[in-house]
Amino acid sequence: MENIILRVILFVVGMIAPLIMWICGKWLQNDLCNERNQYMGYRTKLSLKNDNTWKFANEYCGKLWIFSGKMLLLISLMIMILAVMFCESNMMICWIVVILAIIQSVVMIFSMIRVENALKENFDENGNRK
Repeated sequence: MENIILRVILFVVGMIAPLIMWICGKWLQNDLCNERNQYMGYRTKLSLKNDNTWKFANEYCGKLWIFSGKMLLLISLMIMILAVMFCESNMMICWIVVILAIIQSVVMIFSMIRVENALKENFDENGNRK
């Protein structure tokens, strides 16, 4: 029984980051943070320049995170189902979860780099559209 509970917990942990990315992507894309603020949204030096950069960055990041979250969720789901079903060792499943978390984090970081590059392609350093 303890083995099953641990495997369920590990399964859920492997799914958390993609789910959060997907949910936050929906949140960013659906104008839930349509005004610049100190607490919510995609907040970087360039995205905070003006309302245009803020809206662009949040919409762009939202689209990326929805897509990335869905893809990561699908991939993580398949990997975790296989791991829970076929790995005899709980330690091996733990390592799979750690590797998934690293991959998920890398995807999240690269998506932020893409947003910043898109901002730089579309706006000058003062936040004016090119």
